[in-house]
Amino acid sequence: MNKLRDGMFVKLRNGDWGIISNLKVVKQSGGYEFLKDYRMDLTFNAYNGDGSSEDIEDIILVSRAYSFNHAKMESKESIVWKENKSILDKQERKYLRRVIAPFRDKVVYIFKTCVDKKGFITIAIKDESDMDFPYFDKDTMYTNMVSNKKYTLKELGI
Repeated sequence: MNKLRDGMFVKLRNGDWGIISNLKVVKQSGGYEFLKDYRMDLTFNAYNGDGSSEDIEDIILVSRAYSFNHAKMESKESIVWKENKSILDKQERKYLRRVIAPFRDKVVYIFKTCVDKKGFITIAIKDESDMDFPYFDKDTMYTNMVSNKKYTLKELGI
């Protein structure tokens, strides 16, 4: 955990922000996670109940930061580490590219929904009904997608 120091701000994969303090990630939304619960690549050892990941995406070092909002404003210039992990694996990316090929220019976003022990993805299409895909076992496919987060094709590398 040598990358993280007290006073650094972090952006989490689920969209929340945190500040490193006393060997914890103190989250803006409330609560905290212990640094010991993060792997060396800054992925979290567990997922919370709604399937949202607590993985760290960015580490931001802001001099004289006085609030989360200040850190967010400064974040583009102050990122000292950025996650390089792809959201989709090679097989998922290839499959989705082929599926959306006929209507690619109409895709607004793609998101994953998790219900109990199952998950599915939805493709939102401009001026059309959304396309829901078949269920899969939770945490077996699209594992780097955060549940209910809307992703553009660019974000997914498609």
